[in-house]
Amino acid sequence: MKKKGIFRLILALLTLAILLSVVSCTPKDPAEPDSKPDPEPQEEPEADTNLTIGGKSIANHKILFPQGQNELALKIRSAISSAYDLTLPTTTTDPENGKVVWLRVDPQQSPASCRVYVDERALILSVHNEAFLNDVVNLFKTTLEGEKMDYSSDFSISKNFEAVPYQNVSGTKKLTGDGDKNPLFYAVGETAVFSVAAIAGDKLLSVPYFQLDIWNESTGTGETLYLDGSKGYIEYTVENFSKPGFFYLNANVCDGDKKKISSFADSADGYHFVGSIGFGTDQIRPTEIPSDFDSYWDSVVTAVDMQNSIGMKLEKLDKTQSGYVTYYWETPTANVHTDNEPNVAAGYLTVPTSANETNKIGLRITFQAHDGEIPIPDPVYKENTATLIVCAHGFDLEKAKTNMMYYAKQKDRIGNYIEKPDYVKEMIKRDLLGARFLLEYFGSSGNNYWDGKTFVVAGNSMGAMQSTAVAALTKEVTGTDVSLLDIGIPFLCDTKGGAIGRKPRTWPNKLQELGYVDPANFASKLTCKVQINAALGDKYCPASGVMALYNAAVNVEKSITFRQNASHGGGNGGGKYQLSEPSNQ
Repeated sequence: MKKKGIFRLILALLTLAILLSVVSCTPKDPAEPDSKPDPEPQEEPEADTNLTIGGKSIANHKILFPQGQNELALKIRSAISSAYDLTLPTTTTDPENGKVVWLRVDPQQSPASCRVYVDERALILSVHNEAFLNDVVNLFKTTLEGEKMDYSSDFSISKNFEAVPYQNVSGTKKLTGDGDKNPLFYAVGETAVFSVAAIAGDKLLSVPYFQLDIWNESTGTGETLYLDGSKGYIEYTVENFSKPGFFYLNANVCDGDKKKISSFADSADGYHFVGSIGFGTDQIRPTEIPSDFDSYWDSVVTAVDMQNSIGMKLEKLDKTQSGYVTYYWETPTANVHTDNEPNVAAGYLTVPTSANETNKIGLRITFQAHDGEIPIPDPVYKENTATLIVCAHGFDLEKAKTNMMYYAKQKDRIGNYIEKPDYVKEMIKRDLLGARFLLEYFGSSGNNYWDGKTFVVAGNSMGAMQSTAVAALTKEVTGTDVSLLDIGIPFLCDTKGGAIGRKPRTWPNKLQELGYVDPANFASKLTCKVQINAALGDKYCPASGVMALYNAAVNVEKSITFRQNASHGGGNGGGKYQLSEPSNQ
């Protein structure tokens, strides 16, 4: 190991951000902000890239479960004490999940002393001089791997905690997993190691088998494997990934008959773990955009422009929330349904009672996710904001609440609408009428309550698909831009991706015609700030499709946050990884 002056060295033992209790990882409704913002990153000392074990930077090594940090602290303390006959102070606080370990030189220490302690950021090994620090590192490696360790071999702290039989452990059992570095930062062709561990609190659990269902977007192939689980973890090496894309890995633990063990908590989609790692993610782009995409939407914008407001309803409702007025909003469209029922855009508008021309407010429009039950949306209430939630379907919502025969008829007419491309396109037209109504009603030509700058478009899943289209087209319809597109787990991204080996879509075949409403194809039209939440294990909205959307949004401020061990409906709480870019304009 080379030495470089006075060491200021980080040994980053990045964890998998495993929570001590199972938490829901359902992507949040963009309508609900986080209770606390993420803390600002703190400046860290420069890492010494020369410190490697087995040819890998120590910064890449991870501990697979939460209490591993404290066990590591005890092992290091024991090793140093036995070698140098030192009495080291006990840490007063266990290192928290995700904290790093520092090795650092501290001239204030006495020449033959070493200190192990925890501050708000890290577990720290503090020594007097560089030579002693070098000895500490060697002791550290010996303690974790044994005196006969071959330093040219791979090194993983996870290998040093003994697994106990899962049958002998009570409490919540689950799987956790991740790549051996940030899962969004692998280069094309780089070798990656995807680890999955069976845990219960601070224990690593041995099981008969790990079942892995994998899909490799580099080769466009998948397979199911059963691997020995006696160590409590597996490490799957991904090599020769030859083009931008993701490697998906879903896992279960199984008994001796290769049957799924029911005592482990499901994460999502019938698996104990769901996730992926990406290669060359900044190079992923939409697979295919219809050649007449722009001209098609130009014609839709023209049709919306020609639609007048004659027949619009805005009915004040008795049922509301304190501090707000709630309205039922409905406006006819130029079309009728196939059974000659009126095709209307409809939804619910909430307005703070404090809003007036002096106390101005922001605007927000949000859209429904897909639901085969065709539910009637509930009003949404946001502080200092007029919020319109638009129904995905064109019928009289208030009539449907009191006339069950009418409601049943609408459901029967709508049917499995997600297999009807023209129906989904009409949905976007209705959404644009809602956006136009908000801007006209609260703008300078209306009651003038709008603050003139805050106009958020938000939704999850199919609601995110609608939101992206509306954010891309609203300026063409109204002359006014959206301020923020805030979406989660966006549906229908990169609809043609399966044709080039990307993860097969679970959607019906007819959805392959939906390039016209593909959010990734709208991305280049966006001119507002973009904020996306997504899941690395989402089978309905695969990570590569969402990355295609993110990358295709250019010259705008944008961010995307992925959760590991999470799918479309939730998960068991894995690491959170964020990318962001400022606007280039």
